[in-house]
Amino acid sequence: MAAPGACFLLGVQVGWEMDLVAESLATMGMVQALLATIFLAGYVLALGKFVAARSRLVAAAIAVVAAGGFAACSRPWEAGLVLIAFVPLGMALLAAAAWALWQLATWRARTVGSETRALRESPRHAAPRARLARVRAIHSPLDPLPNPLRPDPASRARASR
Repeated sequence: MAAPGACFLLGVQVGWEMDLVAESLATMGMVQALLATIFLAGYVLALGKFVAARSRLVAAAIAVVAAGGFAACSRPWEAGLVLIAFVPLGMALLAAAAWALWQLATWRARTVGSETRALRESPRHAAPRARLARVRAIHSPLDPLPNPLRPDPASRARASR
């Protein structure tokens, strides 16, 4: 007799892997929950820009070790690997849902903003921006402002010729 949640397709049982995953979830202990949490945190830190490159490598290594420990503690271990494989999928679905909500929440502001931007732009407003751009081009933030009391070495070299 087949398992209660099993699905048969063309005489072959389909979905028994998911039954193993559900069974593994039902028997998950504190150690497995801790390893899954460590894996999730390491995965997030390894992908994000929260920490430096070296720390991301350390986070990725910790995530791999935690995933291996989680799979080793799972009975059967294949079900543990399937659960770990669902983490990136779940993160991608969460990111897609957040992006979709952001698009829905801001579509009106973006369409109104693009229509009124041309109306707000006038020569009176554009002139100060152009002047500011010229000043910034002349005086780079990395270059010190010229000191009239102390000529720079290049001007001294030109004066001595």
